[in-house]
Amino acid sequence: MSNTERIIDKLISLEAWHKPLEHECAKPLYVALSFSDARYSGGLQMPVEFTVRLKRAQLVVVCDPGIDIPKSTKVRVYPARQRSYKTISQSERTDTETQEFNRAAEATVSLNPSVKAVNDLRNSETKGGRSGEVFEVAEDISQTVYMTYGGNRNEHLWNCHPNHEKYLHGIGHDGSSHLMEIKAIKESRIEDLGVRVFLKCLADDIDIADITIKPSFAEKYLGKKSGKKDIERRLRLAREVIQEKLREAQLEVVELEPRFQEVILADVVAVPEC
Repeated sequence: MSNTERIIDKLISLEAWHKPLEHECAKPLYVALSFSDARYSGGLQMPVEFTVRLKRAQLVVVCDPGIDIPKSTKVRVYPARQRSYKTISQSERTDTETQEFNRAAEATVSLNPSVKAVNDLRNSETKGGRSGEVFEVAEDISQTVYMTYGGNRNEHLWNCHPNHEKYLHGIGHDGSSHLMEIKAIKESRIEDLGVRVFLKCLADDIDIADITIKPSFAEKYLGKKSGKKDIERRLRLAREVIQEKLREAQLEVVELEPRFQEVILADVVAVPEC
C-alpha cells in the first residue's frame, strides 16, 4: 500500500491536493471528505458483523516547516450559512396569514431536513418610532456535516459535527473550493516540502451497533448467558475487528476501550496537481 494514502475502509473517503508550489506564492489546498456508515465483518476466524458510525471527527492539516499558511485564507466555517431576510409590515399581513406561514415553515422542516426554515417573527420599533414590522428569516443548510475551524498557531484542524442527525454521514467538504492556502518560503527546497491530512476522532466517538454473531461461535466464545457482560464481550469482539481494519490500512493500532484515546482513521499526502 502506498504511504501517500492510508484510510480505514468504507467509513471514510478522503482526498487532498494542491497546485504546484512556488516560492512566496500562495497556492490553494483542496480537500474532499465524506463519511459513511460502515458494515464490518471479522471473517471466518471471527464471525461477527456490526455497523460503525462516527459521532464527531477532526480533520487535521500538517505542513512541513518550510510552508507558510496565510491566516486570512483558512476557511473558518463550511459550508457557509445562507440566510435570507424579508421585512413585511404588520398591516400587510393578517393573523390568518401569519398562522399559515408558521404551518408552512414547520412543514418545510419536517419534509426536508436539509432546509432549516426559521420563522423568526417579532415586532420591533422602526426609525420613526412605530412598531409593527415583522421579520422572516430563512436559513438554508445544504449539507449534513458542518465543519468549524478550531486550530491554533501550530495546528490546523476543523471539527466535524452532524448538522441534523446524531452521526456523521455524507459530505464534509466537497473539494470544489480550497480549505486554505499554502506558500513555500524562500529558504526551503520545494521538492522537499509536503502536506499531510489526517482524519481522527476519539474512541468514544466510534459508535458500534447492530452486532450479530454466528450462533455456534457466540455459544463457544460468549457462553449462554445474556445481559451486560454479553454486550461487553460483543463490543470487545467488534473493537478487535476495527483494530484489524486499522492494521490492514497501515494506520496506528490503538486500544479502543479508553474513551478519550485518539484514533487516526485516515492519513493522506496532499498531491501536487496542475
